Amino acid sequence: MEKKDSHCDPREVLERKQLARTAPRIAILEKLIRSDRAITVNDLVSEGMDMDRVTIYRTLNTLRDKGIVREIPTSSGTNYYEMACRHNPLHPHFYCTSCRSMTCLPPLAGGEMKAWLTLPEGLLARDLTVSISGLCGRCDGAPVRKEKEK
Repeated sequence: MEKKDSHCDPREVLERKQLARTAPRIAILEKLIRSDRAITVNDLVSEGMDMDRVTIYRTLNTLRDKGIVREIPTSSGTNYYEMACRHNPLHPHFYCTSCRSMTCLPPLAGGEMKAWLTLPEGLLARDLTVSISGLCGRCDGAPVRKEKEK
């Protein structure tokens, strides 16, 4: 599924981070920008990405190291990737250990995030990944539970 409004331009993103605007970087960024969910290397390959897996992994690692994309590791060893920009604020994820689906959860409000992430003096955060794992409603066999209405 693709987003209707793409907010970031891959060429501008690469220029701001002083990275060469290579075809693999632009192609991968275009897929990530248009995606409405975190995606895997397998997703990129199955969507017809015309490059080998080594190039895809190297490109994603460079984009991650420059803070352009977020990498979301899972217990199965598969990593998911998503844009790390103002249009996609930091948010937690839910990973189903049965069907291996990744679901983006709503971001925490600023005050909640600050209270939750307070670090002891002398520690400096460079990266944050919040991922909850378990079973989704389909795999659990139970209907997805909704909060009680007041």
